[in-house]
Amino acid sequence: MIRVALIDSSAVIRQEMGALIDEHEDMSLALCVADTNSALTAMQNDWPDVVLLELSTGDDEGLLLIDQIMATRPTPIILFSSTISQISVEGIDALQRGAFEIIKRSELGPNVSLSKHWPALRATILAAVQSKIHQLKLALHKEQQRRNPSSTTDSNDQNETARPTLLAPINRRAHLVAIGASTGGTIAVETILSQFTDTSMPPIVIAQHMPKGFTQAYAHRLNKLCQLTVVEASDGMMIETGHVYLAPGGHHLTIERDGLNLYAALQPTTNPNQYSPSVDALFMSVAAQMSQFAVGIVLTGMGRDGAQGLKLMHDRGAQTLAQDEASSVVFGMPAAAIALNAVSKILPLDTIATHSILAINGDLSQVSER
Repeated sequence: MIRVALIDSSAVIRQEMGALIDEHEDMSLALCVADTNSALTAMQNDWPDVVLLELSTGDDEGLLLIDQIMATRPTPIILFSSTISQISVEGIDALQRGAFEIIKRSELGPNVSLSKHWPALRATILAAVQSKIHQLKLALHKEQQRRNPSSTTDSNDQNETARPTLLAPINRRAHLVAIGASTGGTIAVETILSQFTDTSMPPIVIAQHMPKGFTQAYAHRLNKLCQLTVVEASDGMMIETGHVYLAPGGHHLTIERDGLNLYAALQPTTNPNQYSPSVDALFMSVAAQMSQFAVGIVLTGMGRDGAQGLKLMHDRGAQTLAQDEASSVVFGMPAAAIALNAVSKILPLDTIATHSILAINGDLSQVSER
């Protein structure tokens, strides 16, 4: 039985969502409160398996509760809000603190019910209880250490020294890196990008499952933390060395080519059942435009998005990497790609940046997977 804690200021939401949870044969409502102040104390008496949390603009108490839960007993936290476009900064902050996922709900009204959101929410709750949330906490801790060099260990310093150097562009095998991620991916992507310090790095294009309105705030955050220039992609934007392009929420990012130049192309989402941004759409376009001269990376996430696209990249000669199960919060996307024989190497998150450089240089085969 999955025990769910519901924390929402709306009595209507608590009543309707509580009923949906209790109607599910494998779920029960462990806690139902209106504010975050009393939530942690109440949770101590009956600790839930999953927390469903409303997050609103300027919600410092909600962010504090996430910190307290992750410090006390790491538990999957799903953010569920109707004001998702207004809380992009708070939402990204929540994900970086350890929130599992963000789901948008409609504003309630006479003809609007939460039941239409239930299939997606139910699937997220089920994935959350099967996730390795401790891996997210570990990744958070390691990334904090990386951003504060004085707190790193000697072994970390040795790993930094051992990182290979990029060859001159003319001697490289790959000239574009494509990354796909979903649940747990915001930390994973940050972990990888923060290790790239050479601004001659080939351009990187990323499809991270994230609601519309969040990707710009996420790009701003990454740009502050990384030495590469990180931007939210726009239609027709030239793809340049030393830059990272994040697919905007609600759109699919693909790559187009004009001679030696690469450009970003955006297509709005038309299929409500398709992931947006789509990792498959990005990877397939990279395979079409770059063939063997690219590196594809699939990271932690629910579902199968990216598997078919990575397979196409692999079959056309690109080097392809997948995050391993031990370091993934959710192993769905990497597992699906591995099952299709689409992966050149399966790697722990901490080593993906190093192996990416090796793949760009063309000597990935000379290094073991562990």
